[in-house]
Amino acid sequence: MWFDEIMDDCKEALRISDNHKGIFIPVIINFVLTLLFIAYCVFIGIALFRKISNIPMYSWNSYNTWLHQIPPILIIALLNYIIVVLFSSIMKAGSINLYRYAIDNKKLKASYFMEGIKTSFLKILGGTLFTHIIALFASPIILIFFLIFSFTLGLLSPSWGMLFLSTVSTVFLFAWPIIVVEDNMGPIQSILTSVKLGWRNFLGMFVILLGNALISKYVLFIFGPLVAFICGFLLMGIVHTYFKVVVLLIYKRKKENLLPYKSREHQVLDESNHSNSSGKIIDN
Repeated sequence: MWFDEIMDDCKEALRISDNHKGIFIPVIINFVLTLLFIAYCVFIGIALFRKISNIPMYSWNSYNTWLHQIPPILIIALLNYIIVVLFSSIMKAGSINLYRYAIDNKKLKASYFMEGIKTSFLKILGGTLFTHIIALFASPIILIFFLIFSFTLGLLSPSWGMLFLSTVSTVFLFAWPIIVVEDNMGPIQSILTSVKLGWRNFLGMFVILLGNALISKYVLFIFGPLVAFICGFLLMGIVHTYFKVVVLLIYKRKKENLLPYKSREHQVLDESNHSNSSGKIIDN
């Protein structure tokens, strides 16, 4: 039964998390660098505020001055977006590769993190940009759907309704970076495989990702608002790491029925067999 399989994956993820606590080190790194990025954004925001506050209001010259502020603000926003996308892609590539080795019960090393960046960073970056572009072009449709939902079913339970919708969409797209790292797959193929994984295992994935969303929000306030403000991002990172391991276990269990071509393990086996056969030919 699908529920029993999901519970087995959750138990196995707990065991892996307990035996290989190194999978949480990227969460700490991410937390520290995020604090530095927030400090950078605050510094930039204060500088822009001081510059804009000196602009006189309600005059033709002030309107021209305001218009001249738009290009640098857009450039700064674009630069910040690039920094966030690059950094998140690096962390995903390295972290997921650590999960792979932890599941294989290998002692974690920093080289495994770097290996993930080397082999999967560009693919995850490409997939992230692709999904963002699709979301940008689909934003009018998403906005219309959101408005319809808000004025119909959303009036009854707006927070739960939006949580349900976001979880449903996450079911189909959550696993694609995991698939990129696990099977060295291209971003488009990984996204399609992630959609297939979510479609064929919807109930199990929905339960797991709904639990991820609910527990992440709960840990923000379990220790009070001060801890939530200071360490909320760190606590959420730990929860997300655990559930990513669960989803990786689900994918490893289901992937042979999802992939129309060979997975990374089969590629490695084929390359090994090819090398052995080549060696035999040379020996003869």
